[in-house]
Amino acid sequence: MSFKGSLLVSKHAISYMRKSGGGSIVNILGWRLKGGPKAVAYHILGRGLVNMARTMVVDYGRKGIRVNCVVSKDVDILMLREEARQLGISFQEFLKKTADRQIGRKGGPEDVANVILFLANELSSWIAGFVIAVDRGGLA
Repeated sequence: MSFKGSLLVSKHAISYMRKSGGGSIVNILGWRLKGGPKAVAYHILGRGLVNMARTMVVDYGRKGIRVNCVVSKDVDILMLREEARQLGISFQEFLKKTADRQIGRKGGPEDVANVILFLANELSSWIAGFVIAVDRGGLA
């Protein structure tokens, strides 16, 4: 989704959340916190989404609305395979380059979904304007 798409979805969700007493928005950023080759626009978008989340918390936090971001990396999805293709390497070679992450297993969509579920739940009611990396320890 584009920055504009995220902004518009959030804007309309917030209008409903204000009427119902609050809620949680979770933006999903892919891997946009750390620079990478041939991805200037992609990384600029990520920083924009992070700052949008933090600003929305300042504007709407007192209305019970929380906004957070999940950043994922090396999750086996089609986009990861496309990244390998764009870099001109096979998917297997791409996976070998990322095999040195602290958590050795390959991640799946369910790993990211579990973090999103936590952020959407009341168990995370004190977490707002935060970025959580689901990346096998890649930023560590």
